[in-house]
Amino acid sequence: MSVDWVSASWSIPPNIKAFTTSRNGGKSLGNYRSLNLSYDVGDNSSHIDKNREELSLYIGRRVPFLKCEHQTNVIDVDKDFPDNLYADAAIIRHPFQTVGILTADCLPVFIANKKGTVSAIAHCGWRGLSQGLIEKVIGEIGESPANLCAFIGPGISAYGYLVGSNVFYSFKNYNSDLIQFFKKSTNPDISDKAHCDLKGIAKFLLNRVGVNEVNIHDCDTYRDKETFFSYRRDYSTGRMASVILMLPVNFGAVEEKIVEKDVFGEIKQSDDVDIPLDF
Repeated sequence: MSVDWVSASWSIPPNIKAFTTSRNGGKSLGNYRSLNLSYDVGDNSSHIDKNREELSLYIGRRVPFLKCEHQTNVIDVDKDFPDNLYADAAIIRHPFQTVGILTADCLPVFIANKKGTVSAIAHCGWRGLSQGLIEKVIGEIGESPANLCAFIGPGISAYGYLVGSNVFYSFKNYNSDLIQFFKKSTNPDISDKAHCDLKGIAKFLLNRVGVNEVNIHDCDTYRDKETFFSYRRDYSTGRMASVILMLPVNFGAVEEKIVEKDVFGEIKQSDDVDIPLDF
């Protein structure tokens, strides 16, 4: 087996490691082929055990995964681990701490300061984004947003993310500027739906709170079936892991256990969906 992942591309010291696994390199079969890392989707638990063990071997430590609730709960690893994993974001402040989230279309958002001394990861779906998860994480990090960088990892693009008026109005009521990220479907069978650009929304909210350096990996979990799981595409499917790990700032390269292995040599570009909105 060989675990593949997408590494975060951002201006952060190399002691901060952030990546999202692909669906390849594991033991799971069928809809969960092959590196499914979630116990909550109906996969064979023995396969998941082996998949998690393989991931642990690759990064040199076991990863505690948040039990995400699609809300705005943020935990501090120092204070809350290992008793409380029910959260949608976590903050790391000390070396050798690591934490992960599981996704299959929602956005993994990685955040760190430019000194490499604090980092965070957030599980961003439409509920969390429209209820202030981004702003809450930035506030609880306790650093000036101007000193932070963010990376938005693999997630669904507007192409495959069709939503109803409930999602549209959740964002509109939160911040009316966000309606620019919705484009009405031209399909007459689903004329009451709109394409939602979650990545654009996440970047907008990060910029709005003062995080100016935001990079986006513009691959599409919905359309890249060979590389990623997608709940919107397949419904019964596995989950990728997004992991952030903080090593000491001056940690020697010889001792480093993570081998960078990005499945993409270049960022994939998703097609834009440019359709006037008229709910």
